[in-house]
Amino acid sequence: PGATETSWLYDLAVAPLIDEVQKTISGDGIEGIISTIIDDISIATTFDKMVEALNILVEKGKEVGYFINFDKTQYLMSPVDNHNELERRMNILLELGFKEEMIKIHPDSVSFDNKPIALQERKAEYGVKLLGAFLGDSEFIKKKSLYKKITTLNKEKQNIIKYPHVKNRYLLTKFCF
Repeated sequence: PGATETSWLYDLAVAPLIDEVQKTISGDGIEGIISTIIDDISIATTFDKMVEALNILVEKGKEVGYFINFDKTQYLMSPVDNHNELERRMNILLELGFKEEMIKIHPDSVSFDNKPIALQERKAEYGVKLLGAFLGDSEFIKKKSLYKKITTLNKEKQNIIKYPHVKNRYLLTKFCF
């Protein structure tokens, strides 16, 4: 539904911005990746190149009608093995406008203080949902996809239990599972 030409026109308007970001995240022996689906942009590159790209999107995006919604934007951080570097990255991301709960710290990263990290908890939280697919740590993916399946099966179970005809209930369970 909707006018398909509007997304095509929007793509034309943001194409120069996307090209500039692609040039920014690549070079110096680094090949960054940018992927767009209408106004959803995903970028994979080094941290410093990512910050440059985000600054371009924030500053020049206004000119073509592109605005980052930092309430919904998620960031998967690569592993950091130094406390000061982790703190530096977090501060930069927060200054850019990210919400703290939307920044996912890699399970292999150090903690903010010298306390041990809860590895299983961090693994279960490290990931995002992108266009219906879960990306991140395998524990995150298992947790999210398994939870969805269990929830769906519980709804189906309740529907079958509530079905008034016992014989039909039997036939449904016999041939459907």
